[in-house]
Amino acid sequence: MTPNSKTVDHIIPVEVDIFLKAEENNLATICRSCHALKTRWEQSYYGTGKNNQLKPVKKIKDINTINYFMKN
Repeated sequence: MTPNSKTVDHIIPVEVDIFLKAEENNLATICRSCHALKTRWEQSYYGTGKNNQLKPVKKIKDINTINYFMKN
């Protein structure tokens, strides 16, 4: 695998909504470095990750909105 190869990402994490796991409109192709950044953002916004508790926040379905929040 190359350092910045593409990966398929769940826009709304499976941990947040298991029912969106196989929904095509919840998938996006992003580079590995962007995936790592998004994962860190999800941990902060949604409370995902090991030993974290999910937060009662709005699910963000639009990848452009997520990108905006990741940068700000």
